[in-house]
Amino acid sequence: LRTARSEIEAIAGTDENPVREAMQEMLRHRLWLQQHGAEAPLEQLDSVRDAIADAQRSIDNQLLRIERARAPLP
Repeated sequence: LRTARSEIEAIAGTDENPVREAMQEMLRHRLWLQQHGAEAPLEQLDSVRDAIADAQRSIDNQLLRIERARAPLP
């Protein structure tokens, strides 16, 4: 992920980096779980789980785009 983030920053700059944003979003939710997960209601835990999954999908999509960009042209 860090390599992908570096490549995207080299291309798009640091202002628009969807990998960095998704990683930060995932970290925010993981920290929230550490701090509040034990007493959080199930609905809130489901919401956090879904948000983490969304962030992971976003990262996966960006990594796929990088992989396609690296592929040699036929």
